[in-house]
Amino acid sequence: EDIGRAAHAHAVAECVRAAMRDAGLDDAREVAFVQVKAPVLTAQRANEALARGGTVATTDANRSMALARAAGAFGVALALGEIDASQVRDEAFLRD
Repeated sequence: EDIGRAAHAHAVAECVRAAMRDAGLDDAREVAFVQVKAPVLTAQRANEALARGGTVATTDANRSMALARAAGAFGVALALGEIDASQVRDEAFLRD
């Protein structure tokens, strides 16, 4: 249910911070490149979430790819201090 949502971006940010710690990087300015693999919300996974009473960002797999990429980008930007946590909002993805 988190794919393509703010929670996804925050998870990516934590992973980037962990990778920086593991690499001994204390300063985000030392980071030259971050590559993030984005998951896809399949119809099956969306239906399972909906059946449990959960919600999803979209039931369209193609749109979920775009939202997941946006969440990844926002997460990287958040981890590197390029944006503030207040900017990480579901409604900002694919818009801001």
